Amino acid sequence: MIQHVLVAVDGSHHANRAVEFAADMAAKAGARLTLVHAFHLRELPDELKHLAEIEHLEGDGGKVHRVVGERVLDSAKERAQELGIAEPRLVLAQGDPASTIVETAKKERADVVVVGSRGLGRLAELLLGSVSYKVVMHAPCTVIVVR
Repeated sequence: MIQHVLVAVDGSHHANRAVEFAADMAAKAGARLTLVHAFHLRELPDELKHLAEIEHLEGDGGKVHRVVGERVLDSAKERAQELGIAEPRLVLAQGDPASTIVETAKKERADVVVVGSRGLGRLAELLLGSVSYKVVMHAPCTVIVVR
């Protein structure tokens, strides 16, 4: 029985589809939903740079990443609520996204982790292995990859 669904969000199209899938699954199962966004302190991907520019965000990289992460989580939360999840839990963390997702799944005792098949990663991440692949390989529970 599914009691807790965790979904990784980064603002990408695939992550947004993962939120819809996870929220629908959680609503049908009567399960809790946790939305997690993790970030590295480095240059923002182009898609998130555009959001930072629109919102006139300035300052140190950590502040910009946190504010953008909060916006990504807020957007995912709104969509989950539209799909029947009253109050999803939000987790914003600095660190390697794959490791953070796996550790959060362990800590939160998630029954299922849902991730998008592609995120907003850079070419270097593609060469090292995608976040979704790392989560599939290391998560303590079932992982669903959404396209």
